[in-house]
Amino acid sequence: MPIPENIDEEKLAEGAFGDSYGTLAWKGMDWDALGAIGEIVDATTVVLTLIYLSTQIKLNAKQQRSESQRAVGEEFNRIMSVLYDLEKAGMIFRAYSDWSGSSA
Repeated sequence: MPIPENIDEEKLAEGAFGDSYGTLAWKGMDWDALGAIGEIVDATTVVLTLIYLSTQIKLNAKQQRSESQRAVGEEFNRIMSVLYDLEKAGMIFRAYSDWSGSSA
């Protein structure tokens, strides 16, 4: 950033245009400007982090839903395989028919 024409470079070197402590940052940029740039970078980082996290949450929810559906399907298939086995199906039917007389 070039130094404006209306500023005397000798006084600038002496710190006359700085804050009360005479501090002036590199090439005419004061600490307030550097702080503002830092805040912009911080805010941008926060926004990008929130976008990343929301994407990850959506993907995780989708994966959880898919896993849940797969587990339900597996359990259904296991139950159906037991019911298709006639011997096991007969035992289950007899156990439900005579619940009080069945033994463990």
